Amino acid sequence: MDVRHDDRQELAEVDLSFIQDISSQESAAFSDVLADGEESFVAGLQEQQTVFIDDAVAELGPVARDLTAVELDPELDVVEQFPSATLKVRNWLKTVDAAVRTWDQQMVDFANPANSLLAATSFATNLPGRVIGSVARAAERYALAFESQRTAPARFLTGVRVALLDFAALDATHGKQARIASAQRLGLEAATLYQQDETARDKLRQAEKTASFDQLGRFTGAKDLTTVMSAIDLERSLAEVRGVLQDVIDEERGLGSLKDIARQLLEHVSNVKLERDRIERILLDNPLPLHLVCLRQGLPYSYAARLLSINSIPHPNFTQGEVAVYVR
Repeated sequence: MDVRHDDRQELAEVDLSFIQDISSQESAAFSDVLADGEESFVAGLQEQQTVFIDDAVAELGPVARDLTAVELDPELDVVEQFPSATLKVRNWLKTVDAAVRTWDQQMVDFANPANSLLAATSFATNLPGRVIGSVARAAERYALAFESQRTAPARFLTGVRVALLDFAALDATHGKQARIASAQRLGLEAATLYQQDETARDKLRQAEKTASFDQLGRFTGAKDLTTVMSAIDLERSLAEVRGVLQDVIDEERGLGSLKDIARQLLEHVSNVKLERDRIERILLDNPLPLHLVCLRQGLPYSYAARLLSINSIPHPNFTQGEVAVYVR
């Protein structure tokens, strides 16, 4: 910190320099964003049930706590199981039944997986359990509809986000529950894709350390590697997901699980962009193949795939302009 005083002008200037300590963290491993995301997702399901109970109390008064504690028959409509309820309560229960029927009828061509995180979560047989279980399973089916696009992660997340926003707009009476479920599902899908991307990035690092030629100079063959997400894709997908999360958090400030997943995704993307390797930007005078750029910078040609992931290069054979490269 450098402080300079100038009594003549009654002025004091303070310069602060912030330096990130990367050298001592070179051996640190990435956090498991999927494990963190799954933990936040499960916690969010419980929080959502609490939100539902609070909203019911705000709508019906203290009697709602008695309603939400009753065990229900899953084969019967909710309103049928409260024959002595007041007219106001019965009308509200009818809206709950209508919402659950709407959610249960969505995307029925896609069956909820038996081995998913949601399938391993047990919901109570009471009113909150029925409502939150129904809306969470519907949100999961909406994500399953885009399963074939997982090979293009950024496009997959965009498609899921748009579909879940449409799902959240289906029911106006209990749309808040659909919006929460959509945000939770989108956060979990993002965490899953980011973890898969990091696994692919690890394979890429290992391949870079493997020689393509043996001691006799014979080509041993290149391995097919999964394409990793570029920095642009990471930033764009993160912005889309966090935008949805923020909208729901603004609506229901008590959802700490959504705040957690938003922070976890941000930290993961920030770590990926830092990459533990120092990055500098160079300016190419003429268009060059990306492999030749690696050669000029003293990098193995196998680094071309990694450079492609941190730059937006439409045509790798004609790399031009300002390019981010690793410094060894």
